[in-house]
Amino acid sequence: MHDNAFTLKDFLELPEYAERRLLTEVTDPASVELKHIAVSEGPVSNFVRQGELVLTTAMGCRDPQHFLQFLMELHRGGAAAVAVTFDDADASAVPETAVCYATDVGMPLIWLPWEYRFAEIVETVLDRIRSTQSRESKVWEDFQRKLLEIYLQKGSIGHAAESISRALECRVALCDPAGRVLADTAGKLSRGTILTESARFDPEQGFHLFARVDSQNRELGEVLCARADMSIEKLEKLQPYASYLALPLLLWFDRDELTLSARARRADDTIWAFSVGRFDGSVEALAMARQIGLRPERPHLCLAARLRFGGNAPDEWLFEHSSQLNTLLPRLWPGGMIALRGDQLTAFTPKLNEAESLVRELSRRLGDEYPGLVCSWGISDPGTAEQFGALFVHARLCADLAQLEGRLFFRQREGDLYRLLSGGFTGRAAREIIGRWTRPLKEYDAAHKADLQQILLAYFKHGCNASETARALHFHRQSLLYKLARAEELLGISLVNHEEALTLELCLRALEYENITFVS
Repeated sequence: MHDNAFTLKDFLELPEYAERRLLTEVTDPASVELKHIAVSEGPVSNFVRQGELVLTTAMGCRDPQHFLQFLMELHRGGAAAVAVTFDDADASAVPETAVCYATDVGMPLIWLPWEYRFAEIVETVLDRIRSTQSRESKVWEDFQRKLLEIYLQKGSIGHAAESISRALECRVALCDPAGRVLADTAGKLSRGTILTESARFDPEQGFHLFARVDSQNRELGEVLCARADMSIEKLEKLQPYASYLALPLLLWFDRDELTLSARARRADDTIWAFSVGRFDGSVEALAMARQIGLRPERPHLCLAARLRFGGNAPDEWLFEHSSQLNTLLPRLWPGGMIALRGDQLTAFTPKLNEAESLVRELSRRLGDEYPGLVCSWGISDPGTAEQFGALFVHARLCADLAQLEGRLFFRQREGDLYRLLSGGFTGRAAREIIGRWTRPLKEYDAAHKADLQQILLAYFKHGCNASETARALHFHRQSLLYKLARAEELLGISLVNHEEALTLELCLRALEYENITFVS
């Protein structure tokens, strides 16, 4: 993009002020941009603006030390240069300490003859600044029209990226909100690659964020510029014009968003159809499988998750965010075979050895995107596409167990104890035993608003270690021992007796999971 800034070089070359003198050495006056101009006569904290040319007679400074302090304040405030004049004095009247300081910090210091009127200088410089800014805006407006023409001519988002790259004179990458690459002008990142935070901020291979593309408070994407090609100074200089890119890019991102939403809805319906066992190997089922990237000949795992937001069922939260989630999830899940219904996620993956890392990564990214959102996952054993219905039931069961246990995930192969327990739920003798062992605790808890059942479960889950249980429940150890003794008295048992303790634990576990539909 053309450099139309008004610079120190332009100021020094103004014919109206040819008798000025630059007191400090400046390697490249054309690199010092002058964005503002103002007159200041003495130290005033936080007065100067970034990139400002300050004109002064230093009338508010009593001596060279005060003038030096004044220059220090101007430099800290971000002054681009300082022009000073003294009554009927030449450049030698500028204190040597001030010249040395300005030289050390790289702030241009200019002497002006007393005859030059500050009002006229301000008017001239402002006119030049406005003129250069107008030319710069015109260049960006022309470029914006060019991008719109590319869109109307059915150009791809890759064509847009190439045009932006030429304008900014650097490598450009366009990404969606999940960090998935849509275009990379260097060709190093293929479309669909997830750009991680560490990759983004790598000093040599990483990127600067140049612009965000937003629509109605929804972030649709980002424009990234290669750090190797664009300095921080150039980024800050060009970033005020980022909005000229964002508007045309919004058309591409919005179009992609609509396309992805439609695909996500079709994939969602297909995944749920397979989850209830509708894959029968027919031509129609195979066609549906291809649409979501499923290769039926490969074994898959089913992963199901229960969602919670802020510790509660997320009904209201999902009502507000489900559309955005349905679009975002396929981008975050490798292969895109993931669907959301109500508070339940269901996904299939052929990556049999990566299930745990996949659910950890997805849970982390969802938690980053939506603080307070928690997933409890169930992971099935592997199976073929014809077994997806059974895999889904197993995964959903394990997700319920993970939620009850307060765990991130629960694998089907870990569920033997619970499937053993489930076999006794319908047996009359087993129900009588469970009732006889737990009824006194239920009645006591109801009558005294106590929680002996949960205290005993915590005690068993902590290996019958009273100290660890007390810490977990935030009880004093003696208080916990009293409650355990009360339970022993109610039940007429001793928790020291292994058989009695095991029987009680199994009965309490059976009650804990009695509302889950177990799989035979």
